[in-house]
Amino acid sequence: MEAKELLQDLEEYQQEGDTGYVNNASRFGYGYDIDKEAVREQFGEFKYELTNHRLDSGDHDTVLTVIYFKDHDLRVGIYGYYSSHNGSDFDEGFCIVEPKQVTVTKYEVVK
Repeated sequence: MEAKELLQDLEEYQQEGDTGYVNNASRFGYGYDIDKEAVREQFGEFKYELTNHRLDSGDHDTVLTVIYFKDHDLRVGIYGYYSSHNGSDFDEGFCIVEPKQVTVTKYEVVK
């Protein structure tokens, strides 16, 4: 299964389980309340590498969850947003992501 097919199948799976209150993207995004055995049967082995991680993006906080699908050797990102009155909301859909190492410089107060 190629990346495009995996994303399509995940979108279809999301729509099948959409209850109108919490869709499967949100379930995947939070990492709980999903039928893990059903997901394994349909998509193969998977593991969470990052769950509900807040990214600074200016106006609001973007959140990201990354799931690694071992059988496909692909990482799928689920983006959403965080707001103080709503918490995290994963409604941006699924996309393929790859890890990228970056260097961060941190400044600390010198006594």
